[in-house]
Amino acid sequence: MPQTPTQSQTPQPPKTPTPGRRQARRRRRKRQRLILLSAVLALTVLGLILHLRGGQTAEGGDLPPDDAPAILMPLPDGHIYTRIPVIDAGHGGEDGGAISVTGVREAEINLQVAVKIDLLMHFFGVPSVMLRTEDISLHDPSAQTIQEKKRSDLQNRAATVNGIQNAVLLSIHQNTFTDPQYSGLQAFYTPAEGSKALAERIQSTVKTSLDTTNTRLAAKAREDIYVLANVNCPAVLVECGFMSHLEEEKKLREDGYQTKLAAAITASFLQWEVGVNP
Repeated sequence: MPQTPTQSQTPQPPKTPTPGRRQARRRRRKRQRLILLSAVLALTVLGLILHLRGGQTAEGGDLPPDDAPAILMPLPDGHIYTRIPVIDAGHGGEDGGAISVTGVREAEINLQVAVKIDLLMHFFGVPSVMLRTEDISLHDPSAQTIQEKKRSDLQNRAATVNGIQNAVLLSIHQNTFTDPQYSGLQAFYTPAEGSKALAERIQSTVKTSLDTTNTRLAAKAREDIYVLANVNCPAVLVECGFMSHLEEEKKLREDGYQTKLAAAITASFLQWEVGVNP
């Protein structure tokens, strides 16, 4: 039944934006367009890089050296990226993570996506850091049992992140479930300031540019995820998709789709870093 609106519900005339607000809005839109257009260019450049490298990834030994100069690409207002994305390719070595429906180890896909994110970050002049660049565990030599190696690996990852000033953790993983019907990327965030906004930006970018059927929302990470719970900086864990879903698993193994995932995550970080709202 139609209801008469109360005083608090009575529609108010729209406020006329002040010139300052209009200019700020135009600047935000200009920044967003520039980042998205630049991402398209970056994809082209990344494709050429991978082609010249014969499609090899970090496991092929073709990563640029750690001291390779990054291409500075500031925004029109002179913005230079100051936050350091620390890219964590989850698992590695004896810890292969989940196994996909076709027998692929999660650790392999995590690393392939992470390498592409790192290349795109450097293209934009962002001094990113990768926790691992090959299929290894990061445990101490003194660790002997599988349990000791796993514990040491996680402790060393968290310690490395905490030793980097202005770090932002981007932990790359793949999801799996006993029911093969579930699919879709989902980003998880920690209570640290800025984490939720970054996760929501990643989730939004993926939905609008990569997977319009994805209805998942960014969610708070479980407290028992060791690395996320033990870093002192903004941190997001990205479950890129379900390895238990046959069609999505096929895409996750494809170089082209991995590049799109990397572009979505990179663009989200850049927009979050310069304060462009979703």
